[in-house]
Amino acid sequence: MKNFNIDHDALYLLPFIKAAQLASTHENPLRMFFSPWSPPAWMKSNGKMTGSLVPGLKNDSRVYASWAKFYSKFADAYRQQGVDFWGVTVQNEPLYAANWEACCYSIQDTANFIKNYLGYLLICFFLLCVCVCERERERERESERERESEERRRRRKGERTGKSILFSSFMLCSGPVLQKEQPKLKLMAYDHNRDLVQDWVKGIMSDPEVAKYVAGTAFHWYESVFLLREDL
Repeated sequence: MKNFNIDHDALYLLPFIKAAQLASTHENPLRMFFSPWSPPAWMKSNGKMTGSLVPGLKNDSRVYASWAKFYSKFADAYRQQGVDFWGVTVQNEPLYAANWEACCYSIQDTANFIKNYLGYLLICFFLLCVCVCERERERERESERERESEERRRRRKGERTGKSILFSSFMLCSGPVLQKEQPKLKLMAYDHNRDLVQDWVKGIMSDPEVAKYVAGTAFHWYESVFLLREDL
């Protein structure tokens, strides 16, 4: 995350957006949302930005948490350039393993990502790993308690103090990533063809722990020839 930047967008994309902003009026301002097409290759199960396996993301909590943080950092970076996004979708065309940038999600994948990661910012994982190591060391020390010296007991006291600090840090850093860091950003689910809108709305919004973070549903007009819904 230390190397995160939007330099790639500075040459053409940002100037284009700013020109469009200038062309909009106060009565009809330009409202923009962003939608990722592919996470970095190291986060994906196929190891590259193009194409996608199912699921598209590696089954690794560190990947989920890091990818969730990208959304917030991207919004911040653009805001610093004078572009304040109105909304964001989880993934462009989550059901399409395209030959270009893509990342597949099922309804359940999307719901879990929103509820556990995009909705919630987890603490830095090196702190979690340290906490796990501390618990293992605690058990080892207890099994060898009779052989411990006074120096070891003092060290253990110091480690416990450190562990307390780690868990305090966890409590301070945990919280909804978009709700906490981007409270005005509208999160939309799905963002694919309209023929499956109802399935995705039911699947995402049926869980109140997911629905509380979702402002609406994004969809494309593709597949209209095959299934026409007048109510949409």
